[in-house]
Amino acid sequence: PTAPIRLWADRSFTIHGAGTVITATLGAGTIKVGDELQNTEGRPVRVRGIEALGEPRDQVKATARVALNLRGVDRSDVPRGWPLLTPAAWRMADTIDVELRPTSSTPLPERLIMHIGTAAVPCRLRPLGSEHARLRFDRPLPLRYGDRAVLRDPGRRRIAAGLIVLDVAPPPLTRRGAARSRAAELSGMQTAGDVTSDHLRRGLCRGTDLAAMGLPTPGTPRHGDWWTTDERWAEYAADLAKAERHHRTSHPLEPGMPVAAAARRLGIDPALIPELAREAALTCESGLLTPPGHAPGLPEALEKAVQQLERDLAAAPFGAPNADRLAELGLGNTELAAAERVGRLLRIAPGIVLLPDADRRALDVLTTLPQPFTLSDARQAMGTTRRVAVPLLELLAARGLTRRTEDGEHETLPPPD
Repeated sequence: PTAPIRLWADRSFTIHGAGTVITATLGAGTIKVGDELQNTEGRPVRVRGIEALGEPRDQVKATARVALNLRGVDRSDVPRGWPLLTPAAWRMADTIDVELRPTSSTPLPERLIMHIGTAAVPCRLRPLGSEHARLRFDRPLPLRYGDRAVLRDPGRRRIAAGLIVLDVAPPPLTRRGAARSRAAELSGMQTAGDVTSDHLRRGLCRGTDLAAMGLPTPGTPRHGDWWTTDERWAEYAADLAKAERHHRTSHPLEPGMPVAAAARRLGIDPALIPELAREAALTCESGLLTPPGHAPGLPEALEKAVQQLERDLAAAPFGAPNADRLAELGLGNTELAAAERVGRLLRIAPGIVLLPDADRRALDVLTTLPQPFTLSDARQAMGTTRRVAVPLLELLAARGLTRRTEDGEHETLPPPD
């Protein structure tokens, strides 16, 4: 009774004053007045009335012939052979792997018609050994493991084979010999659990996606609703460690590899990265991946440039270098940001840098001035320019070390407790 609905329409028509009506066979599940279903394009459809055995019903359980009065859909949206579905419960598949039950020894043609429910869908067949095949459809269908269907040869006007659906999300066959390998894999799939194992060996799967394919979820998930094998999880961890090393080498000025970048590199959900980082012996903090005990440093060339700048500022603590001097040292915004992250410089404004203790030194100077004092007083006392004095005073005020008076002057404040 709780199975998801897949209702293949066999007729659809319009009744004046009532709207769209379809007739179909309810093969599984329970349908109720007020239920919301959807067509294969995801359009919501509301059940406004049900009739079974010629009588109005509030709900009907499978198996039963039903007529449904629908709201939110035109009869052209649910023609014969188009299903109504429980939302988010089915995977729409345009390529599937199947087990074949041929009706004769005659080789199957490439172009066939697959019949399932009331649908008749053109498909292309690619043999995978003598007992299995891959089918490609002109339009996606809601299919799952264990579905049974028949293949009709339109040229000879006969039923060519029966089939059982094995996999509604098969892997691509792109490598040389891939079809032969896939045939061997399909021959070993005797149960739904075997198909689940095949998916999990390929990578991470959501439990909801496995359920939509008609497959069970084994054991416990890796994280949230994500599942995979121990071996594949270890491969992801190795790939993550490799990606972090590559990022550290190619982006030496960055403090670590962003989690989002790592997730894109591996093609997985970012929510899995912290758990995977533990497996890979990496630290994941503040959205960044680093090796354990990683001490951020500067590349050799940048270290030399920063040391020269430190010598310049040691001689003139408030003499921030101009753009030409920074360019001469090879210090752009990226390099300055890296030096600031490791505590070597203090950026008080874009392109204006001082030593990291410049705020304390400035406060030491300003406390010696008569209070309150003007911007000009501060500039002269620190031996600097307005370009530096203005953002430096703004920084001190933001840190609660100075404040502006009502007449626009400045005064120092006692240090916070």
